Amino acid sequence: MTAHDFEGTRVDEISDNIFRISTSVPSIVGGGITFNQAPESGDKLTRFGPFSSQCRAGNVKIPRRAWNEELFHVLEGFRDLAHDDEVDACSGALEMLNPRMKGWAYYELMRQQAQELKRQGEPEPRKIHWAPGSVEWQAEQESKKA
Repeated sequence: MTAHDFEGTRVDEISDNIFRISTSVPSIVGGGITFNQAPESGDKLTRFGPFSSQCRAGNVKIPRRAWNEELFHVLEGFRDLAHDDEVDACSGALEMLNPRMKGWAYYELMRQQAQELKRQGEPEPRKIHWAPGSVEWQAEQESKKA
């Protein structure tokens, strides 16, 4: 693993042709913000699919701001536009919020089993036994015949 420093930017080679870029941008108060670039996998359309699905499902909330129209224009027609950095940013943000996890299938199996155990632990509703000859008992007998 090699590392190179360029005026506050550090480039680390993780493996063949995969790099991690870390940079500090001075803020107004003199501190720094660190940015880490993550390697991308798959083509742009494939990476955008999950974000698009979450938007269609109504799970993405975007505050009303002056930049909304431009963002929506890029997101709605990114395959035909030359500049689509917003698409990469939205796809990357969703991927950061929902990281791929080793053992996801095992986690899902355990979650389903826990949910089933919780459901089984709830008692069945008690059956009401009406007194024979009562109005309720007669109504129940008639409903069984129907």
